[in-house]
Amino acid sequence: MRKIIWILLCALLLASCSQNLKLLLQINNEDKVLKRDLRLEERGFSLLLHDLKQDKLKLGTLKKDIIARYGHPILEFPLQTESAVEKLLYRYPTKYFDSEKVYLYFDNNNELTDWDILER
Repeated sequence: MRKIIWILLCALLLASCSQNLKLLLQINNEDKVLKRDLRLEERGFSLLLHDLKQDKLKLGTLKKDIIARYGHPILEFPLQTESAVEKLLYRYPTKYFDSEKVYLYFDNNNELTDWDILER
């Protein structure tokens, strides 16, 4: 009888440990995905800065092409000016206050009309 109780307790303990182990493995995998996505965002912003400073990003480029090359912006703002109806903000994803910022401006046709780089 004691052996049966002992075996049942061991089985119960092992079952709960395996559930916790599965949860830890899942959290670890999600962390890896988040780190990979963060690296992609950082690379995209670095490439955007480089292309703007080297005059490789041309006015008239479509918004969808910019997002495909550099990733999604941090924020999108609606505007009501003569030359732009939307403004996108790009910056390093983890540097909230100590980062260069790039503002891209788009017209009604989703074409790039202007851009600004704000240094740190």
